[in-house]
Amino acid sequence: MIGSRERRFPWTTQSVRWYKDAEAYCGYYDTLARRILGGLPPDARICDMCCGVGLLAKALAPACGEVAAIDINDGIIAGLQAEIARAGIPNLRASAGDFETLPYPENPYDAMVICMFSSVDEFFPRAERWASDTLFFITNAAEKRAFSASGQPNDGREYLRSKAYLAERNIPFSVELLSMEFGQPFRSLEDAAVFIRHYDQESSDAEIQQYLSARLVPADRAPFRYYLPNNKSIAFFSIDLK
Repeated sequence: MIGSRERRFPWTTQSVRWYKDAEAYCGYYDTLARRILGGLPPDARICDMCCGVGLLAKALAPACGEVAAIDINDGIIAGLQAEIARAGIPNLRASAGDFETLPYPENPYDAMVICMFSSVDEFFPRAERWASDTLFFITNAAEKRAFSASGQPNDGREYLRSKAYLAERNIPFSVELLSMEFGQPFRSLEDAAVFIRHYDQESSDAEIQQYLSARLVPADRAPFRYYLPNNKSIAFFSIDLK
């Protein structure tokens, strides 16, 4: 397993703002939450492990009995805790911790959600002791990196490794390949260029400008002026732990 420093997503003030702007514009996590909740009983207890800035956890909370949002990044968790306190969400609890070293819960959750690990074999032996009903695993299935000006490839068939791992062990599961809108709104052209450069270190400035000129469209709501469409391709696993 990789170490905690390698697993810590490099959030910045800018990238947090971009991510929250994208969710506010697209509602990607609201849609994902509805899909997760459709397979669970009312008032379920859910653990969102490796929750990042907590957008999915906040989307889940209104229909759950309890949501535990856990991430290794203590700075991100501190920000999420402040948001929870301001919004007054009594059934959402955020805490910092490393999934690989945290003690197992005395009372397992009904369900656990893990997003964007490379393959289920990296965490399943631990995850199955955190939940009693269902493990939801959402991973990237795109063949090209999102927001890459030069179309850099992505291993979009990595999810097949997870399918093979589960099938070989006779673990009941279903998997759906989904395409969901999760683009990026911007307040200015300058912000758009900084965004692409943040996620694409390989492309030239000219390639980035050409990419934005070809793909940016007018935003349809304030305070945004531009929108960069993106269909996010994911593999949505529902793994039966009963």
